[in-house]
Amino acid sequence: MNVLITKLGATGDVVRTTTLLQKFPDHVTWITEGKNAILLQNLGRDIRCLAWEERSEAADRSYDLVINLEDTIEVGLFIKDLRFNQLFGSLRRFRTEVKVYRGIASLVRFESRQRVRQGGC
Repeated sequence: MNVLITKLGATGDVVRTTTLLQKFPDHVTWITEGKNAILLQNLGRDIRCLAWEERSEAADRSYDLVINLEDTIEVGLFIKDLRFNQLFGSLRRFRTEVKVYRGIASLVRFESRQRVRQGGC
């Protein structure tokens, strides 16, 4: 499965959302702000980390799943032009329409509860 994750800004949010990587053992492309890129390097997996300024490189392939954890118009417009089969998150389709899928929020909450029950952090 080829996955794209977009989480740009807050460093703490980027760190917290890295738990998503456990769900995707295959290739993951992650777009983030340049200051956060170091957090996603050398994780010992097939992870390609791109700074937002390098986002055009993400268009070199199609994605089975795009997880957009940003709700900005700019990110939505960027994702709209990518090739993908399934989307979780926000997508700006037209000037006035923003469609939001909430499935990924449930996934993250479930994962957090499981770790607490198992004595994890």
